[in-house]
Amino acid sequence: MLHAHIINEIIKKIKMKGALSDSRIRDALKEWGDERVISIFTVDDIMDRAKDIHKKITQSQAFEIIDNLDHDFDANIGINWDVIDTHIEMIEQ
Repeated sequence: MLHAHIINEIIKKIKMKGALSDSRIRDALKEWGDERVISIFTVDDIMDRAKDIHKKITQSQAFEIIDNLDHDFDANIGINWDVIDTHIEMIEQ
């Protein structure tokens, strides 16, 4: 989930580039991303991981896990497969 301040940063970068065409928007987004360390996990990643560890979850539960990962984020630990596995285990109960 992108927080409002991140969305605002992206919009600002796009406006600074005068990005109206698809290619200029892509360039602005690439430049914005190059200035950060970004790790992205998608709903599909969560569902695939559940399958890998022999757990069955719904797409709705995968969205809930994404929300929980965002809400419970600990910068000292980060988000990794162990953290995701724990969230999958917790939601399956």
